Amino acid sequence: MALCESVGARLREQNCLCSTVALGIRDNRLLSCDRQAKLNRPTANTLDIWETAVGLFQRHHTSREPVRSLSVKASGLTPADGVVQLSLFPEEQKAQRRADIDRTLDKIRGKYGYRSIRRAIALVDPALDLDAKEEHIIHPIGFLGTLHE
Repeated sequence: MALCESVGARLREQNCLCSTVALGIRDNRLLSCDRQAKLNRPTANTLDIWETAVGLFQRHHTSREPVRSLSVKASGLTPADGVVQLSLFPEEQKAQRRADIDRTLDKIRGKYGYRSIRRAIALVDPALDLDAKEEHIIHPIGFLGTLHE
């Protein structure tokens, strides 16, 4: 989720939408798998990016080997021109609500800092409370422990 929040926030900062989400998986044997999926509509919504990335992971990480690294990328970028076509269809209304939530989160984090508002998943395990956007690379706890020793 932290990676998808980072990608979504960067897209919104640059006033862009993506039409493709790519996921990179590297396991502990250093075997890599890169997969991508086209979205139904261009988006910068964190949850749309996350749902696509999770779907790719579930379909393509079939070896069940421990994961060494993950990457989430957005491509097929287009400018978000600010013109929004209103729709009566539920999926469009859902996308608009998600966009409103993301913009609100961005404003709160911009004013009070990243950790001022968090998703519930970050409260499950303190190790999941990561700011991928500012830190750029998230290292596993085991890796950080060996660096400081």
